[in-house]
Formats: sequence, structure tokens, C-alpha cells
Amino acid sequence: MQKKGFTLIELLAVVVILAVVATIAGTLIINIIDDSKKAAYKTGVLGLMHSFDNLINVNGEALSEIDVTSSSLPLENNTFTSGTLTYDTETRLVTANYVTDGIYCAYGERKNLIIVKGSCDLIDDKRASNIEVVSNSVSIYEGDSYNLLEGVSLKSIGGVTLDSNITYISSPAFNKDVVGTYEITYETTYMDTVYTATRTIVVNYKTYNIIYYLDNGTVSGNPATYTSITETFTINNPTKEGYVFTGWSETALGSERINPLTITVGSTGNKTYYAHYAELNTALNNVRYVKDCINGSSTNIYNLWLEIEAIYDGENIALGKAVIGTTPAYSGYNYNVITDGDKVNIATGARSSSTGLQCVIVDLEASYNLEEIGIWHYADGRTFYSNTTYVSSNNTDWVVVKNTKEAETSTGKVISAYQASDVNFDNQYVYVKNQIVKGDFSSATGWSSSTSGWTSSSMPLDNTLEGTVTSGALYISDTSSTVSYWNSQPTPFVAGHVYYLRANIKTTSITTGGITFTLKQYITSTTIETIANYSEVTVTNAWNLKSGVFTPSYSTGYLSLGVALANIAKGYIKEVMMVDLTSTFGSGNEPSKEWCDTNLTFYLTTGFSKINQ
Repeated sequence: MQKKGFTLIELLAVVVILAVVATIAGTLIINIIDDSKKAAYKTGVLGLMHSFDNLINVNGEALSEIDVTSSSLPLENNTFTSGTLTYDTETRLVTANYVTDGIYCAYGERKNLIIVKGSCDLIDDKRASNIEVVSNSVSIYEGDSYNLLEGVSLKSIGGVTLDSNITYISSPAFNKDVVGTYEITYETTYMDTVYTATRTIVVNYKTYNIIYYLDNGTVSGNPATYTSITETFTINNPTKEGYVFTGWSETALGSERINPLTITVGSTGNKTYYAHYAELNTALNNVRYVKDCINGSSTNIYNLWLEIEAIYDGENIALGKAVIGTTPAYSGYNYNVITDGDKVNIATGARSSSTGLQCVIVDLEASYNLEEIGIWHYADGRTFYSNTTYVSSNNTDWVVVKNTKEAETSTGKVISAYQASDVNFDNQYVYVKNQIVKGDFSSATGWSSSTSGWTSSSMPLDNTLEGTVTSGALYISDTSSTVSYWNSQPTPFVAGHVYYLRANIKTTSITTGGITFTLKQYITSTTIETIANYSEVTVTNAWNLKSGVFTPSYSTGYLSLGVALANIAKGYIKEVMMVDLTSTFGSGNEPSKEWCDTNLTFYLTTGFSKINQ
């Protein structure tokens, strides 16, 4: 019987079957081997995490993150090449952050630890996509601070922000202070790959605000904003009924006056301007006649006039006008020289040797709303007595516009429609309310005395100090060991208001102990608030300003002047002035003592006074 063998087809089928079985078996074997390696790798990572846990919980290490290659993790055969472990102090869980040995990568918490084959760099959250720019176009204003890296980061494919040193260049070079368009190029290298992005930044002209404080005035047409390229422009001046505008200042209490106020092209910054006014002196309205009277001088009986001006629309309309004078004139001088424009030459001035009050009158030939009247007497430092200036519309009804007793100077005396008659500082003024009177001690009237020390006889006025002290100075002198004198004047205090108080002090004789002047608010014998003590222990022989700012607790009482002497002492006090700063400038806006020392000057007026702000 003949044996039959396998056919070729059968053999091929067997080979195919064996191949398939081998393939399946090989794949299974490879997977088993791979799973075994992954499991071994996972065991190694878990051991690594356990070691880190021990460092913290057993050894007490204060760690929140550690590199897997650290020698602090004493693992045998540590083949890990990169990655970190972190510890959450709240959950007390350790997390693996892309721990790799170059073959496998592990990440996640211990219970959910994920092991993948391959480099951690291939995981989406670790693979960079590009530099992400949140906004590709940014608009800012000149001068504004701007961080060029704001909103710029390197993102992974998975959207995770990757640590990378991003740099930038711009053309032209970026300058936040220069208006223009800037193209910014960002660049970084991550895992040997270069990533780039671009952004456009536009720097615009900044708009600045202009704020106006008009003090109840009105104005139109003034801009509320401007830029550095706005063409030069002039601010319109406001108007206020009954007042004339005198200028702008940049602070509420600023002494400067800007008029006209111009903002030039290229200016920057927000602006705040305060309007200032001077009250119109209606006494200079409808004036045809100007009269000036004097009654001799501190030098002799002569009455002398050099010039009288009347200013209207910037012009001296008194020039060349007829002058009527009290007769007889001295040595034939013609009173009409008083309007010839010469304010200096006494040889052509008008003088009279007659005793008693004499006056000269200028007829302007028509009625005007005058801006200013100027009077020049002989200016050698003498004082003309009973010097009074009047105005009239009909040469019958006269209004006093100036009544002074002061040394003559080359600047003359000025009566302004803008209330400049007693105080003149570029015609800029504010109201000062509640200034006390009799601070000049031109008489002792109004000052009561609690001891015999402060009386007009034992505390006489001294008009001889330093040649001429026209306001007078109260002085005291005593040779006993210690003497105290007090003098008081009823004063309308307002509790809680801020007051400024000042006086001029002079000592001329001190042996020991010195002299102390005290200014205080006297309510009763047991209720006294000391405002300030002004002490001098050396002879000054000069007037020294002493001042202070205080807030009284009572609304009644007296302003008291007190002096304490030790052994032989002689001292003087004059020009006592008190100003209610709260009423004058408003609550919360009261100026400092230093500002008051510079800007509030003693004047011999009553009621309201005008001074420069």
C-alpha cells in the first residue's frame, strides 16, 4: 500500500497557522513582558513617592517639592532621569509630576498613578504648541506703564502653561512715552524647538483733564480736556457780578496769579485752576471830582502835593485837568502842576504854608467809572496828618475812599476800584473775617484791666521806638522780683473754629529770668485756655513776630494779654491780630501757621480786611 504525504498546500497552511500562533503568542508574551516592566516601573515610582513621604512625615522635612534625582531619596538602582514629586500639606498626598527614566513616564497621585511608555515630553501637556498672545493688538496712552510680557506665555498642546524664558524685540524700540505703532516679536526655545509670536502695540496721545474752580463765577468755551499735541490755547477768564477777575492759581491758597492763562502745545498732566477775584469798589463809579486833604506833616506845617492821577481804561484822564486849591497857595505855586504828570519834582509841586486842613480838587470834566486813583505827596518819609481822599459826582456830595496816616514813599497812595486802598499785592485779595481791632494800641480804649499794670498811664503808648512806630506799642517795665499783668478784650470766639493769632514782641531790658508774654482765652478765673506763651530771656532790641494756631473750646470769653516779669525787665507788644481761619477759608481748608505768617499781615482796619492770598 502506498503511503500518502502532506500536500504543499497543507504544509503552507500549517506554516501559516504556526506563524499566526507564534505571532499571537509573541504579542502576548511582549505585552506580558511590557506589563511586567510597567508594573516594575510603577513599583519603583511608588517606592520613590513613599521615600518622599517618609522624608516629610517621618524625618520631619519641610518639603513641598523634590527632584527625583535628589540624593535625599535613597533608592537602590535609581534610574529616574527627570521629574518632580510634590506634597500637598492639606490633603497630605504625594503627586508624581512626569517622572521618567527615559522609557516610561509616570504622573498622578499614588492611588491613580498613570504609567505610559515613552518620554514624558511626548505627553500633550508637556509638548509645546506655540507662544500664546492673549491680545494681538493693544492700545495704550503715552506715559502709561505697560508690561510687554503681560498676556504672553508658552502653551502646550493640552493648554498647559509651560515654563520658558520668553524674550522680545520690537521695531522701532518700544517707548511708552512716545506715540507710535510698535511691532513686538516674542521668541523662546523649548526642548530644542524655537517658537515665535507677534503683537502690535499702539501708543496713543493721552487725554488730560482740566478742572476749574470758579468761586461762583461763570465762564464758557473752556475745554475740559487736552492732549500733548493740542495747539497752544488760552483759557477764557470767568466773570462774577460785583467783582473783577484777577487771575488763576494752581492751588486753592496759592499766592500766584496767572492772567492770561495759556496751555502750550507739548504740555502734559491733569490741570486744576482756581479763579480769584477782587471786589469792585463802587465808590469809584460815576466820579467827576477827586479831592485830597491834608493838615501839615510830621516835619513841618507845609501841605504839599506832587501829583493826582485818575485812571480810566488804562489812561490817566486827570492829566492836564484844572485843579482847585485851598488858598493861599505857597509862594505863588500853581495848583495845576498837580496834574502835569510829574510825580517826583518838588520844585514844580504845589504847596501851602497855611496852617489847618487844606484840600485840592481835580475836575475830570465828565463822570467816569474809575479804575484807580493815585495820590503823590512829598515823599521824604514824612507823614501827612489827616490825609483823606474823597470822590464826588457833583462837587457837593463827597464819599471817603481813603483815610490814612502813613509815611510817604515814591510809590504814592493808591485807591483802586478793586479794593486795593489799604492792601496792595498785585491787586489779589481774599476776605479775612473776624480780625480783632485795637491791636495797634493807638489807644487803650476797649482794653479792660485786671490789675493796675495795664492802664494808659502805667502802660503808656510808646511812639518813639525805632524812630517812628505810628501804630504805637504797649510796654511794661518793673523792678520787682515777679509781677504779672493782664489785659483783656471781649472777643467773639466760635468753639471748634481754627484761629490764627499773632503779635510783635520786643525786649529792651532784661537782667535775670526774662520776660514772658502770654496770649490766652479767658473765660472765668478757673477756666482759662492758654493759646501761646512767648518768652524772651535775652535782650532783642528788635521786633519779633510771635504767632500760633489754636482751636478754642468755648464761644465766649476774652482775648487776654499777660506778661510776667522777673527782676528788672522791659518789654513791648504791638500789632496783635487774630483771624478766624475757618470762617475765612472754610472748614478743612484752614492754612498752616507758616502760610499765615507769610501771607496774613497786620492792618489797622476794622470789620472786614482785604489781604493777599
